[in-house]
Amino acid sequence: MAFLLTIDFSCIRQISFRHTKLNTFLLVVRPRSLFSMDIRKLDHAALLVKDVERSRRFYVQILGMEEVPRPRNFNFPGAWLHKGSAEIHLIGEDEPGRTAQVQPGGYSLAELSIGHVTHFAFEVTDLEEARQHLQAHDIAIVGGPRPRGDGVMQMYVRDPDGYIIELFVWQK
Repeated sequence: MAFLLTIDFSCIRQISFRHTKLNTFLLVVRPRSLFSMDIRKLDHAALLVKDVERSRRFYVQILGMEEVPRPRNFNFPGAWLHKGSAEIHLIGEDEPGRTAQVQPGGYSLAELSIGHVTHFAFEVTDLEEARQHLQAHDIAIVGGPRPRGDGVMQMYVRDPDGYIIELFVWQK
């Protein structure tokens, strides 16, 4: 038996053919309407900071990130930093006190201790080594180290503007 199949490809997200055990083929069609967009990766996090130089020192000297060039047409203070696939964009505040308005840092010690806060995370190779490095630079650990429950050990620190950063390692 033969048949003709006509498909409007403009409404299809993915087509695949799968071979079944009965020596037949199954046509699998996933319509576009099931997907709102195709996110490829998280590219960067942007942080509004009070003092770009102070924040740059923290992320470069303490966390080991490297500064990379920003677009030349940016007419506001800032810095772009990266390490591996992680990228942070520091944006200098335009008016004094604006950073404190958007990042008040009103978390309780209980929230900080379990990471129940707005934060971003960096995977590190050795959490104990990271803890010792931070303490040697007088950076307070505000939460952890503690198990997350999925094979990860984590801890939390604050950057100079109060943003919470999780540092974690997968346990072996």
